[in-house]
Amino acid sequence: MNEIRRFIPQFFELADLAALAFALARELDHSAYDCFYLALARRRAAPLVTLDRAFVAGVAKTRYKRDVVRLADWS
Repeated sequence: MNEIRRFIPQFFELADLAALAFALARELDHSAYDCFYLALARRRAAPLVTLDRAFVAGVAKTRYKRDVVRLADWS
């Protein structure tokens, strides 16, 4: 485990993000898989930077539009 921590400095339990991720998935009508990343980004007060155009489009007209950024638009 110490060897892994050299490359991945912080781990997050999925169970700690599940309630928020599933609530986001229901609200956005999107997969829970992607919403776990959004839940983590929101918990960390950081943007979710992605190549997933469909996900960016899916949140574009929601209150989460500032939380998800296309990689090409990230600076």
